[in-house]
Amino acid sequence: MPYRARPLVITFAAVSAALLLLGYLYMAREEPSSVKWDLSHSHTKSDVNWSGKSRSSWEISSAEYDITFSGGIHLTGKRMLRLDADPDTGTVDSVHIIYPKMSTDDAYRAAKELAKELSMDTVNVDRWYKQRTGGREAGHEDVMSTSGMSPAKHTPGTPYIDASLLYSFEDERPTFIDLSFYWPKTEKGSAPQGGGPFVSTVLDGCWMF
Repeated sequence: MPYRARPLVITFAAVSAALLLLGYLYMAREEPSSVKWDLSHSHTKSDVNWSGKSRSSWEISSAEYDITFSGGIHLTGKRMLRLDADPDTGTVDSVHIIYPKMSTDDAYRAAKELAKELSMDTVNVDRWYKQRTGGREAGHEDVMSTSGMSPAKHTPGTPYIDASLLYSFEDERPTFIDLSFYWPKTEKGSAPQGGGPFVSTVLDGCWMF
């Protein structure tokens, strides 16, 4: 009868709402709205108050950040963040600051500002922009083209830095910037292994923001 079925419906709705609320609360716990990390002396999960579900990667969709790296690097802003860590040692291997999708012109301006702030060589980015705008004038801008830049010289004791200009899978705003700071693992008697880890960590979700 209707009056008997109604309590069941209400109960089901209440349970669903409670589960949804718990889900939001869990996500809120995993994704802080702001972070302040001092990575100038060490870069461990404890240093970033790691709360990601995965032991090896943690993605924060948007947060106000205040991050200090060794070498006097201090960055603030509000963007997507991505961290990668060694699940066995608890060492944070890389920190990514992901800029939103931008037009070619906006991405170039942002890259030039970063280059000035972090002393990065813009030869490749300048060439990329010239090719983009040249193609645009000819009616066929290659919006899928990518580029990158890094400091001309690495300072010992500081993280390596890369700024990669990547395709966003959206032609109106075809480019986003992955600014990454990473500490490569080394082998005795050899140079640091690997490079900027953006390829394996960012491209899988770059069109989501």
